[in-house]
Amino acid sequence: MTIILPISTLLYLIATLIIIDVFSNNFESMNIKLSIRSAISGFLMAFGSLVKFNVMPFSIIILCIYPLLCVYNCNKKRILFESLFGLFFFAITFLMLYMLIGQNLFNLFALLRGIYEIIIGYTSSMFIYGSHFQNIVAIVILFYFIFLLFKAYKNKEKRLFSQILLLLLVLFFSFKEGFVRQDPGIVGGHALLFFSISLILIVFTILIYSRLKLPNNFINIILFLLVFYFNVVGGSIHLNLYRPFSNLKTLVELVFSIDKRNELQNISDNYIRNRFKIDSSILQSIKNKTVTIIPWDLMMAQGYNFKFIPQIIPQAYSAYTPYLDEQNAKQLGDSNAPQKIIYTFEDIDGRYPLFTEPYTFMTILSCYKTEIPGNRYTLFTRKNSCQNLNLTSISSIKSELNQWVDLPSNADFMDINITPTFLSHIIDVFYKPLSYIYIF
Repeated sequence: MTIILPISTLLYLIATLIIIDVFSNNFESMNIKLSIRSAISGFLMAFGSLVKFNVMPFSIIILCIYPLLCVYNCNKKRILFESLFGLFFFAITFLMLYMLIGQNLFNLFALLRGIYEIIIGYTSSMFIYGSHFQNIVAIVILFYFIFLLFKAYKNKEKRLFSQILLLLLVLFFSFKEGFVRQDPGIVGGHALLFFSISLILIVFTILIYSRLKLPNNFINIILFLLVFYFNVVGGSIHLNLYRPFSNLKTLVELVFSIDKRNELQNISDNYIRNRFKIDSSILQSIKNKTVTIIPWDLMMAQGYNFKFIPQIIPQAYSAYTPYLDEQNAKQLGDSNAPQKIIYTFEDIDGRYPLFTEPYTFMTILSCYKTEIPGNRYTLFTRKNSCQNLNLTSISSIKSELNQWVDLPSNADFMDINITPTFLSHIIDVFYKPLSYIYIF
């Protein structure tokens, strides 16, 4: 049986389970083992944070709560110091790996600011609704773990309380990641990540209760069977014992055989060119000039061997906040900007493309001109100099939702600011917006 998880998810999951298992041991007899486990968890979480940015805030939260739970279980300074090794190794490992991959430490603040902007903008920008049945099962799982948490606290089972709390945090993190962008269908899609992690955590919970010889294992097993069904039907579990060995065999061949790597490269390039067919006049114009691709067909850069300069925030729909949009706009306005842009007038979920990156689009109007219009792909080429659009504010209008707004006849652009309520912020943190806003 094989469970498929993204590598970043797998890293933080292993790291957290290592920490959780600490509470199954006697703190007095662990000595150096506590420091080693904390350090390993910090290292894995740092690596996962560089693989995928959203692992970072979760890792920091877990590594900060973990020492507090250790002191809660064993109030000794030595335990606090050794449990803080995780946070220390996370910071050191992250910085070392960051420099090892060729990044400049002076850009670290910009990276952290970008991560923050993506996190606060993702939910409201990318949410969609899927199956109500998925929601019901997810809520049952979450509330069941909340029930176990309160029960452990009521019974003064400190170790069990600490373990369930950390499991619940992992569960909530995977819930947010899986249910913000909840694809339609009974199973599958992004929500399948939540059910895959739930399956592992329920198995771990069964193991914890078995060690402590506590009741509730029957309910855990029933919940396990329900979640197992979701994973099998959704495709994250493959009941094929040969598949992992086949994948390992392929990996070994690619590592040690240049011919195999070249063969795979040619297959990939041909597939990409067949999928993204570009007019020959566009290819002739680009030749060896620098080019970027908007909004998201980035794979064509590999298939056609372009001299590709990616946007700072690749894939237009990922510029969730004005700050992120401004970074892409500044890049296109810079003197070292790409000479060509392959542009497609489309956006995710059928949204109006110009609303996704308004600052970037205004920079395109200022610094680029249409060279080859196309049915799908249009080629923009850079002007000799950027032209000032001379935009001035002519009026300000305040209105409520579900009301028509009369715009001035001489308005070419408008800046729409929608202020959410405090309650909507709370809902966004724990779930996602409960309604869509349409602008006509």
